[in-house]
Amino acid sequence: MDGRSYFTLTTANGFNVTLVDARSGLPYAFLDHPYRYLRPVPDERHFGIERRNLLAGMAFAADGSPFGPVEQAGYVEETGMVRSRFAGGAELTVVAPFGLRANGALFVAEAAGAGRLTAEFAFHLGLPPVADPFWQSPFGVVRAGGSTVLRDLGPAARLQSGPGVGAFLHVPLGPTRFAAAGADRPETVSLESQAGTLAVLVVYLDDPALAPAAMAEVSRWLQDRDPAALLAAELSGWRDWRRPTPDWLQTAEERMVWRQSEAVLRMGQVAELAVDGMILAALPPGEWSIGWVRDGCYATVALAHAGYIEEARRSLDFYLRRGRAGRYRKWVGDVPYRISLTRYFGDGQEEADYAEHDTPNIELDGWGLVLWAAGEFLEASADIGWLAEQLGDASLYDVLEEEIARALAAQVEPDSLVVRADSSIWEVHQEHARHFLYTSATAARGLNDFARIAERFGRPAHAARYRSLARSVAAAIPVRFAGGPDGALLGARERSLETDVDGAVFELFALGVPADLEAPYALATYRHLEALRVPSGGYCRNLGPEAYGASEWGFVNLRVAGLSARRGHHDRARALLDLTTRRAAANFGLIAETYGVAPFEVPGRYTGSTPMVGYGAGLYLLAQMEVAGVLAPPEPVAG
Repeated sequence: MDGRSYFTLTTANGFNVTLVDARSGLPYAFLDHPYRYLRPVPDERHFGIERRNLLAGMAFAADGSPFGPVEQAGYVEETGMVRSRFAGGAELTVVAPFGLRANGALFVAEAAGAGRLTAEFAFHLGLPPVADPFWQSPFGVVRAGGSTVLRDLGPAARLQSGPGVGAFLHVPLGPTRFAAAGADRPETVSLESQAGTLAVLVVYLDDPALAPAAMAEVSRWLQDRDPAALLAAELSGWRDWRRPTPDWLQTAEERMVWRQSEAVLRMGQVAELAVDGMILAALPPGEWSIGWVRDGCYATVALAHAGYIEEARRSLDFYLRRGRAGRYRKWVGDVPYRISLTRYFGDGQEEADYAEHDTPNIELDGWGLVLWAAGEFLEASADIGWLAEQLGDASLYDVLEEEIARALAAQVEPDSLVVRADSSIWEVHQEHARHFLYTSATAARGLNDFARIAERFGRPAHAARYRSLARSVAAAIPVRFAGGPDGALLGARERSLETDVDGAVFELFALGVPADLEAPYALATYRHLEALRVPSGGYCRNLGPEAYGASEWGFVNLRVAGLSARRGHHDRARALLDLTTRRAAANFGLIAETYGVAPFEVPGRYTGSTPMVGYGAGLYLLAQMEVAGVLAPPEPVAG
């Protein structure tokens, strides 16, 4: 299915997320926080407190006639600005402005020739939802009992509070004024304009007492600019932020998806003070809008190599400075550790993703990937001084060595020389823990890259120790994970239908762990993994019975594209990359987690969590760079 199968446009600025339905052209969600889970609940086996959708409804009219139907909706110049065009010439632009350091969205409606524009916004400060099933992130407004209170803050703003937690600032802009709302609609804010443009800024606050500070921030951002100037400044800010589009991109579709992927990476990074720099695995409405370590590392590496050094640094600073971890030491040999074993809540606490199971997900691959990401950041930035920055009494180098590299080294089994059994990339929970090849591959990569960091920082003893261990793990992998035809590698030492033919095995080669990508066991493994090919030419995840694993996976497609290019199989690399590009170009430049495969779903249809950040936008940039030959191949680990 090469046509459009996804219809949500997300605008986000690190504080706010607002969702627009491309089929109606209107917003349907305004979230109180970007991340899905705000904080834990007392029983860690259950999911955390979910964020809320606070938008109950929104409507616009010109001279009494509602806007619609929508003729076109999409992003402005592949940014985070969303624009809908309606029959009759009306337009609506929705954007979470990056210049505004607050959870706010700007709504600008225009209708040339209209005598009167009106808008009605219904925001409700309701209760947190409960997802059922858990993998579907809910966006329905959950009503709370009590009264909504609207209070004027001078002539230019209105404060909405009750019945639930928080408050709203409604700030009409330019010629827009508040209008009288019906007495039967206490939570509705009505607006009107006689000048062909109606604009309002809506800001959410966790506490009404924050209103004065929020108004000061709004005034700083507005600078007495009219709506047209605000939109122009936002677009100019996007143009100034982004790096020049590479001239080696071959088609207009590739340039479009590249630019939109940059925008997704930017919008997927949280800016709230407590978790500044945390990168979500997916933008809402994707259900994985959670700070997963693994996904964030792929995004970080992509940002660094695409030239977005500050964003990459912020991501690593979140892992090293702001994220709080160490709650699950009993699962990792009681060693102290810095990086979450799975993901993070919105308050920065470690979340081990029990997902109603009796045991958590223990994903040791994240530790190796953080070391890899730190090494790639230093290669791209040459900022060795970053390692000397202090965190308490320790330098960031000390944190990397003592609480990540040393903790990871302790997970390597002395007899097998591979990493202990864990939940790994496919999150099987510890009751099903296995020795996954993917975890050992990321450990070999990360430990080797930390050895290079140690060399550059003048720590030769550390460099020798971790390089030796990395090479031992890399050498053990082809021995310990052999078991397929002609010595092909399996996804886990413990046999199962889900891991005997496992798309994650490609990552051993994509990460450049072996020195010889054409060794006999490597060739046997590639042949073995061809069983994952689906009719589109892409790859599913495994040969298990569940639709999720049997779906076509963007992660696997993009990693195989880059690997194929390094092996000199350029036609194969180009075909896989073009498959992703073609689908994304039909879906606003956004990349899905998975695509449908018959008989479970319409082939090629967007499924899973969309839009993906690390697994989508980040891997797309990396694959493009690898296929173009502008990204240096990684230093092999195994000799």
